[in-house]
Amino acid sequence: MGCQKEIAKKITSKEADYMLALKGNQGTLNEDVEVFFTEQNACKFKDTAVSRHQTLAKDHGRIETRTYTSVALLIGSKSVMTGPV
Repeated sequence: MGCQKEIAKKITSKEADYMLALKGNQGTLNEDVEVFFTEQNACKFKDTAVSRHQTLAKDHGRIETRTYTSVALLIGSKSVMTGPV
């Protein structure tokens, strides 16, 4: 399918939004984002503009609620979009 960076570059060049998945093999980036979200969640994101989306699923006798929180981040010199919290 291609490199996520190239796909993201094409999408954002059209002024659209894109979320990249973070994994543990990207230096400290994943940990940095986890720390950021933990700190911001503790203060209810009062100093950060956020976008939230929530889903509710009922299946197999249980109810599952997922809340997604997105923020625009700058870590070092990299611009990053993050996902579920």
